[in-house]
Amino acid sequence: MMAWLALEVALLYRWAYRAQAAADAGALAAAARYRDGRAAASDDALAAVGASHGPAGPITIDVGDGTSGGEDLEFGTWDEDTRTFTVDPDDGGEAVRVTVRFVPGHPNGAPSMILGGLFTPGGISMTRRSTAVYVPPRHETSMLVTSPLGTTLTLQGTSVLSSRGGVSLATNASDAANVGSGARLSVAVLRTAGSIDEQSEERVDGAIEPGATVPDDPFDAVSMPAIEGSAATPIEVDPSGETSVAPGVHAGLFASSGVVRLQPGLHQFTGPISLQGTAVLRLRDATMQLDAGVALALGGNATITGSPAADVPGWKGVFLLSRGDLSSWSFDGSSVIEVDGMLYAPGADVAIQGAATLRAASAIVRTVLGTDAATVALIGEIEALETDPVPGRARLVR
Repeated sequence: MMAWLALEVALLYRWAYRAQAAADAGALAAAARYRDGRAAASDDALAAVGASHGPAGPITIDVGDGTSGGEDLEFGTWDEDTRTFTVDPDDGGEAVRVTVRFVPGHPNGAPSMILGGLFTPGGISMTRRSTAVYVPPRHETSMLVTSPLGTTLTLQGTSVLSSRGGVSLATNASDAANVGSGARLSVAVLRTAGSIDEQSEERVDGAIEPGATVPDDPFDAVSMPAIEGSAATPIEVDPSGETSVAPGVHAGLFASSGVVRLQPGLHQFTGPISLQGTAVLRLRDATMQLDAGVALALGGNATITGSPAADVPGWKGVFLLSRGDLSSWSFDGSSVIEVDGMLYAPGADVAIQGAATLRAASAIVRTVLGTDAATVALIGEIEALETDPVPGRARLVR
C-alpha cells in the first residue's frame, strides 16, 4: 500500500511539474512578444505550451479573442510593489498570465491514478498558473544624463524612477548613482562610464553596466530655433478661466490658478515659467523652448499635460527644449508633468520632490534628483541613441 501511494504521488507531482513548466513557458513566450502585438504573443504562447504533453497529448490553452485574451491567456499589468497582476481588458499590457488546466472534460485531459477508478472516477483536477513581464531590450535608451563629473542620479526617500529603456550616465565617478534604501530604480539597463556602490546596486531593478561607453548628446549639433528677445510679450493669465496663447515669443509665464492653453506651434520663453497652486498648462501640439539659463518651477497641484509640436525642424517629438547656461528646474508638491514627448535640457539640473510626478517619453538632462515620494516614469526611447537591435526578453514574476 505504501509503495502504491508513493508511486501515485510521484506521478501526480510529475503532472504538476509539467503543467507548471508549460505555464512558465507560455507566459515567457507571450511576454517576450509584447511589442509585436497580441496575435503574435498568443501564437507563441500556444506554441510554447504545446511543446509539452499533458494527459491527453500536446498541452493547449484558451487564448480567446480581444485585447485581454482568453480564460487561460490574460494580458494586463504587473505591480512590483504589491506583487499583483491586473487584467486590462482594453489595452492589455506588458504582463501576461497563463493558466494550464488538467481537468476532466478539458482538451488537456486530467491525470488519472493507477487505481483511480476505485477512488477518483474521471481523473484529478490540476491547475497551474504563471505570470511574466516584458523586459525591453538593452539597445533602447530612455534617459541620458550628461554631466561628466560627480553623482548625477540621486534617488532618496521613497522616490521611484522607472524607464522603458536604459538610463545612461556620462559621469566617470565611482558613485555615479546614489539610490537610497527606500528608493527604487527600475530600468532595462543602467549604463555609466563610472561605477556605483554595492548598496545602490541592490536597489536597481535591471542590468548594470559599469565602465560603459556612454554616447555624447546626439542633438548637440542640431541647431536651435533663434529667439528674438525683443519680440517677447507677457502672458496675461485669466486666474478663473482659460487663457489661449498663440505661438510666439513670451516674456515668461506665472500662474497659480486657471488654465493656460498653448496653441499648436513653437512657444519661446525669455523668462521663467512658474506654475503653482492649481494652475494648468496644456500643450496642444505645442513645443516650449526656454532661453539659455531660464528656470522652470512647478509646485502645489500645478500640471503640464498635452502633446508636442510635430513641425519644429530637427526637434520633432520634443515638448520642452532648452540648451545653454546651467539652470535649475524644480518640480515640487503634488505637481504633475505628463506629456508624451521628450524633455531636452542637457544643461538643466532637475529636482523632483515631494509627491511630484514627471511622466514623459524620454529625457536628456544634466543631473536628476528625486526625493521624498517623487515619481519619474519614462515610457519611450531616444531613437538617436538606439544601438543594434536585439530581441526583447521576459522574466517570470510569479
